[in-house]
Amino acid sequence: MCWSERVLVTWIGRSDSAAADRDLPQTDLGPVLRLLQKEQFTEVHLLNDMDVGLGGGGTTASARYAEWLVRQRPELKDRVHCHDAPANLQNDYARAYEFTRRQVEEVCRKHRGPGVRFGFLLSAGYPAAQAAMLIASQTLFEPSSVEIFNTSPERGVERVNLSYHLSIDVVPALLDRWSRTASQTVIPPCFDTIIGASRAITAAKRRASRVAQFGSVPVLIRGETGTGKELFARAIHEASPRNKWPFVVVHCAALSAGLIESELFGHVKGAFTDAWQDREGKLAEAHCGTLFLDEVGDVPVATQVKLLRFLESGEFSPVGSNEVKRVDVRIISATNRDLERGIREGWFREDFFWRLGIVTVELPPLRYRGKDVQELACKFLEDFNNEERRPGSAALVRTFSKEALALLSCYPWPGNVRQLKHAVLRLAVFSRGPEITERTVCQGISLPPA
Repeated sequence: MCWSERVLVTWIGRSDSAAADRDLPQTDLGPVLRLLQKEQFTEVHLLNDMDVGLGGGGTTASARYAEWLVRQRPELKDRVHCHDAPANLQNDYARAYEFTRRQVEEVCRKHRGPGVRFGFLLSAGYPAAQAAMLIASQTLFEPSSVEIFNTSPERGVERVNLSYHLSIDVVPALLDRWSRTASQTVIPPCFDTIIGASRAITAAKRRASRVAQFGSVPVLIRGETGTGKELFARAIHEASPRNKWPFVVVHCAALSAGLIESELFGHVKGAFTDAWQDREGKLAEAHCGTLFLDEVGDVPVATQVKLLRFLESGEFSPVGSNEVKRVDVRIISATNRDLERGIREGWFREDFFWRLGIVTVELPPLRYRGKDVQELACKFLEDFNNEERRPGSAALVRTFSKEALALLSCYPWPGNVRQLKHAVLRLAVFSRGPEITERTVCQGISLPPA
């Protein structure tokens, strides 16, 4: 693929400073210039926390180094940007990472878009800076949009090809470990839309809260019909770094095999009958945000192959076109199907399953949530009352009796939260008085035998 922008982010260290101070780049380039002599970048961002070794007054070390660097590489004029830390961070790994992360996120926001590739140099700066740069490059970007370099006088410029990726290989293991101490996790307010305080639903909210902060990690939400999978997906998006960008939903079960690829990837004019003009798909619509694939178990195998390619490279081609497009999208998917059975029977690909479900959030059925049933029923009835309370309306404000609420808790709710909501609305409509009684519940819902 041809990259429209290639952006380098690097610390400057004492070797770089010394090279500029001596002004003898031919004898000792320093890590940054050594890389720029071999690789071409459209912009360079320099991180710095030192102001020694260059002499002069008034300007910072990074500014003086940038001026010298442009003299060596004139094509970078007006394309070198400095980011100075408020103090020396050399021995403080935590502060070095925090500063690095903020600057890298700022650069990412400026350049976010298809066709942008980010380069990171690990050999410049001191160990805390190098560690911070590696972590930022591995956790804030899709793997396919990142290049990592190392340089030395003896070996020149080398590409660093890691056999692992932190967001794919390390983060899930950390999340599993953290889940054992999930009670310490602070659940963000955006999860307040998910009603309930039972141990089962709280554990699911805490796990979802953990993974939300990792904006590039795919999430698979599993649970029976009506357990609130889309609510969880929206909450994860709102709690993530992508919350300023779109949350786009694709209901996979509602699309035929012939339409789903056009819906996801878009199409060009003439790609099929009735394709009268070019059309962007949901992936392009979700750029920088989140794409939610509801009922992903219904995606045809042929489309799974194309989605797998996107998950691995960030690239796709519209239907009827050979043009390769690139977007930055997080995938959250959901299903109520047995995907492991699908792998055995051949209707779900194993490689797609493992790539899609790097982190899995299991949602408990309502029958395992105890008193959440009563809390949910009261919330749905309150919503009904608010909807019906219009000027001039004679509608009564409904409430549940204690016995009615207790009886609702005895029902297994095979349709889960969705079924409970519809049942509450039905009870409110057919209640003869302001109080929904035990008798009303018995008449309105077929309870299981005692």
